[in-house]
Amino acid sequence: MTEKPFPKRERLKAASLALTDEQVRARMDAAKEHLLEVGEACELAHRGLEEVLRLREELGEYEALIAKQHTRVVEANQAWRTEGEGRELTLQDLGDLVQWLMNYRTDCLTLRAQLAKVVPCLAAARDHAYDVETQNTDETRIKGDHEGIGEWCDRVLDDVKGTE
Repeated sequence: MTEKPFPKRERLKAASLALTDEQVRARMDAAKEHLLEVGEACELAHRGLEEVLRLREELGEYEALIAKQHTRVVEANQAWRTEGEGRELTLQDLGDLVQWLMNYRTDCLTLRAQLAKVVPCLAAARDHAYDVETQNTDETRIKGDHEGIGEWCDRVLDDVKGTE
């Protein structure tokens, strides 16, 4: 009858019994060192993963910013095209487009300042027209001369307030 070899566990047990205490300690120290190296590697991998996740989030923020800038440049180009003749099929240089937008903003602010001076005058004219209409005893003559001025002033004031 042939002998069967020991199962692996039994062979290891038998082999470990043949080792001296120093050899066992040396192997245990080597195993501990290996485990520490594996732990450090895992920690480094975890830090690397955290960095990758942070960078992915940052990348998403940059991509959103670029998309928003692209949308705004497209909208600004459309506004520039509608502003003048012959611009329908052209793209404005980005630097020139920014300059045009800055000038456009300055023009809008200047117009707004001018409207701020006109609005009180229109309001006074409206009030005066309504006063004349209500105070005059000869309504048909005065209404014929001033009919619609108050309403016109109201409409202009509403339009101006809508642009502010």
